[in-house]
Amino acid sequence: MRKVHRSASVYAIAHAVHEWTNTNVVPLQSEKCTSILKSQISNLKSTMIKYLVKQLKNSKSSVNGMYFAHPFIEETVDLDGLSEHMSNHNSPFSKGVIRGILCDMVSCIKELLLEGKNVKLPDLAIFSIGIKNRPGGAAAPEDFTSSGNILGVKLRARATGELTPKSLDLDATLKKATVVTGNANVTTDGDTNP
Repeated sequence: MRKVHRSASVYAIAHAVHEWTNTNVVPLQSEKCTSILKSQISNLKSTMIKYLVKQLKNSKSSVNGMYFAHPFIEETVDLDGLSEHMSNHNSPFSKGVIRGILCDMVSCIKELLLEGKNVKLPDLAIFSIGIKNRPGGAAAPEDFTSSGNILGVKLRARATGELTPKSLDLDATLKKATVVTGNANVTTDGDTNP
């Protein structure tokens, strides 16, 4: 019998389930593992980035009137939602424990950023502080003042590892979405891009 290890990639899991369904040989010893794998494969098959095609309406742009793809965002998951989602991924930690850790992480990242440090979360982003300058700048260093030339500060996040544009391009599957007016129901047409 073939065993699928917990640390196997989603693609290895997909391959194992594909073999299992095609050969009728059960590669796992428990029904719970089988249902978990089937659920992960189902999620993998249904994970697509939906997009809408919108016309650019900016008379100052050289591409005014042209159509471009924009991601369709179905919802914004807050800290509670993320905590619950994480706790449902075979985690030994409850939603409350995960939420507490994430709240502390957010607080600590802010503290470190305000101390002038960057914070790197591998396969997510490098967080840093940026400065918003007033347009035009100062003619000389002695003419520069923080009150006259700095508008404020901003949070910057630069993708790393699995979330870099190159990695996302390899993993992304796109599907065109159309919005029906009224209840804003989303339907997808057959236009997909693997």
